[in-house]
Amino acid sequence: MTPLRSPTKGAGGGKSDLRRDCRMGCPFGVVAPGALLGGLAFANLVYIALQFFPQPLSMLGGENMEFGFLMNSSEVTFGDITIAPLSNYNEVVQQFYEKASVANGWIYPPLKRVAQNFNEKKRFSKDGPEVPATHYYLSPTHSIHSQNIDTDDEHLRFLILCYGFLHGFYLLKDQYSYFMKTPYVRGKLHSLMPSGKDLESGMTTLNNLYQCCNEENRKRIFAIIHWFLVSGSYEMAWDHFDAQYKVLDGVYKYYSMQHRCKMIPHACRPALLADVYGVQLPKWAITSKDSKSQLSLIRNGLTHEAFFAGEPIGYSYPKENFRLELTNFNMKLICGVLGLRTPYLFIAPEDRQMHTWNLPPV
Repeated sequence: MTPLRSPTKGAGGGKSDLRRDCRMGCPFGVVAPGALLGGLAFANLVYIALQFFPQPLSMLGGENMEFGFLMNSSEVTFGDITIAPLSNYNEVVQQFYEKASVANGWIYPPLKRVAQNFNEKKRFSKDGPEVPATHYYLSPTHSIHSQNIDTDDEHLRFLILCYGFLHGFYLLKDQYSYFMKTPYVRGKLHSLMPSGKDLESGMTTLNNLYQCCNEENRKRIFAIIHWFLVSGSYEMAWDHFDAQYKVLDGVYKYYSMQHRCKMIPHACRPALLADVYGVQLPKWAITSKDSKSQLSLIRNGLTHEAFFAGEPIGYSYPKENFRLELTNFNMKLICGVLGLRTPYLFIAPEDRQMHTWNLPPV
C-alpha cells in the first residue's frame, strides 16, 4: 500500500462535485463575474439533466472501482465517496438466480470435471469426477466512486472490504476470484446487520481510520477483516479455529502497536482485550493459576503438534462451540479496536441472535 495523499476538493484542487456545484449555481466551482449569467443558465440545465437522466458514477470524474457480489440496491454516501448499484444490477441479480449454485444461504463453486490420465481412461468405465472449481468469478453488482482523484486502488479495495464487513459479506473487486463458498444472505459470517444510518456512520469511521493510519497498520486492519470474513467459509472445525485464532492474534498485534504495549503470553491476551473494550470474557478464555486457558491449550496443540482438542487432527472435537463463540468474541474485539461503537460489544458470548449495528452518528 502507498501512503494516502492529501485530499483535494472543488476549487482548491482536484475535481469538484458536479451535482453540488450545480445546486450552488455554478458547474465548475469558481467562475469569472462576467461569465456568471451564462454559468447560471448552464448550471440550471445541467442540474435538470442530472435529476432526470442521472449519470453512472464512472462518468462523474474521480476514481471508480466495481465490486460484488451484493444483493442490496441502496446507495450510500460518506464524505466524497459514493457506493451504488451498477446500472445493470437487476440483470446481474436475475442471472444469479438462474445460474448460481446455492444452498442454505451460501454460493458454492461451480463443478469442473477432472480429466483422467491415459491408463485410467482404458481401465475405468466412468469419466473423471466433477469437483468444485479451485476458484470462480461472480459478476460485480456495485461501484465505489471517489470524487478525489488522488484516491488510489488500495484505498478503494480497503473500503470495499469494510463495506462487506458491515453488511456481513466478503466482497471483492471486479476480476478477483473467490476460492471457497461465500454467503449471499446475512448471518453467515457474523451476527450484525445495518439499519438506518449504520452504513454511513460505519464507513465514515473506517475511512477516517484508514486516512489516519500508516501503511503497515492499514495492512494489519485489512488482514484482520479479510481473514475474519474468509474464515466463515471453512468447513472443518480445525481450519475455522486456526483462522479465527489468527484474527485474534492480529487484533492483539494491532492493539499493542497502537498503544506500544509489551508482548504478553497468548493465554493472557483475550482477557486484556476484553477488559479494554468492555467485552464479556468467554469461559474458555479464562486463565488458570499456571496462566493457561482452554483456548490457549487447543491453540498450542494445533499450531505446534498437529493436535486438535487433545487428539491428532480429525480424531476429536472440542466441547466448546468455538465456531459460534470465538467468532462472536473476535467480532466484538474487531469492532472495539476499529472504533465501531456498537452495543453488540456487550452481548453474551453464546448469543445466537441477529442484531443491528446501531452505530452512533459520526
